[in-house]
Amino acid sequence: MSLSQPKRPRIAYVLPAFPGRSEPFIHREIEGLSRRGFKITVIDMGENKPDPLLLTWPSVELIRRPSFLSPRRWPGVLLSCFLHPRKTRNLVAATLGIGKQEGLKKKHLEALRLLFLSWHFANRIRYWKPDLFHAHSARAPATLALLLSDLLLVPWGFSSRSKDLFRHPTGLETKMELAQHILTGSKTTTQLVRDRSTALIAKKVHHTPHGLDLDAWNHRDPCTRSRISPPLLLAAGRFVQEKGFSRLVDACSKLQTDGISFCCEIIGDGPEKARLERSIKEAGLEKRVKLRPWMSHLELRGRYLEASIVIAPSTGGSDGKEDSIPDVILEALALETPVVTSDLPSLRDLFSRDLPESLYPSGSPGALSEKIKALLENPTLRKKAGLAGREIICKNFNLADTSTHLEKVFRESLTGTVV
Repeated sequence: MSLSQPKRPRIAYVLPAFPGRSEPFIHREIEGLSRRGFKITVIDMGENKPDPLLLTWPSVELIRRPSFLSPRRWPGVLLSCFLHPRKTRNLVAATLGIGKQEGLKKKHLEALRLLFLSWHFANRIRYWKPDLFHAHSARAPATLALLLSDLLLVPWGFSSRSKDLFRHPTGLETKMELAQHILTGSKTTTQLVRDRSTALIAKKVHHTPHGLDLDAWNHRDPCTRSRISPPLLLAAGRFVQEKGFSRLVDACSKLQTDGISFCCEIIGDGPEKARLERSIKEAGLEKRVKLRPWMSHLELRGRYLEASIVIAPSTGGSDGKEDSIPDVILEALALETPVVTSDLPSLRDLFSRDLPESLYPSGSPGALSEKIKALLENPTLRKKAGLAGREIICKNFNLADTSTHLEKVFRESLTGTVV
């Protein structure tokens, strides 16, 4: 490497689980940075079960969380506590304070868990410590990144999701004050964070959209989808309230009453599955609407190409949190599959100028069914929507462009510059 070339920074990603089942955008983000010469280490907190289909991709250095009950791991942690009592007291005080702000019911147990993880991971990476820590999620991963930053004197930052803004914002504000950078996935969320923050914090907040490899997510002629009969309506995501799948079932019931030919697949899993099954049965839609097991984004790619329309009926949760831009929308648009979605602020920001026909009033099954019906009955409109969707992705979500922006943010965090 010549002296004129910039150093290849090592970024340590702190994640709840790796690879995560429902967060392909993180894998793409890491892939994009790797292509730009960054060395990536992933610290896996093991809070969720990893996806076995993705365990070999992307190629990164992976440090998994040890078992909390493993007797082999505790001597090193206890020795670190004994040799560094002041740092240990500071770690415990920090975790207890954040736990109280975030309303954790078992904050003492969480403090013990994070103390264990902090010293364990710090000892593992002490001799080749990263240049920067970055956490995905403002909850426990951000807390751990903060603690590791204090132990190893390395800058840190985190990605904040829309739901973080509505759950215990006091704890989030503390982390924002201490972080070098804060990333959000939509312009709406970015503006919301800035509006709720001090001027100093607002300068740290950056909009970093989820990127897609445009070569890997290439399209085919959408007119061939008209050969699939009956037309396939596709939805995918976790079966939780804010995804709005119950509204889709209601819309399908109206389409059936109107005599529209279609079939519908809702792919995923989650706590709302039993409720959705009951709704489908009560509406007499067993032959029309099917719940399918969760698929990886690679498996979903084939279903996007077979679908006439992808539906993303997000409604926002009962606690007021808004769903961010789902990956299923970006992936479908990249393949020129028409999308119908609700007009939540982040989605309205994406569609309102170039694809207003894709939006319907959130929480209105009747309006959703009318949007679907209009697209099903008009192949020309579907083709136009598909082409416009691909253009949106090429313009705003190209992985090469998003990785360039992310590199700029990370390098300025490394130099201590607030952009």
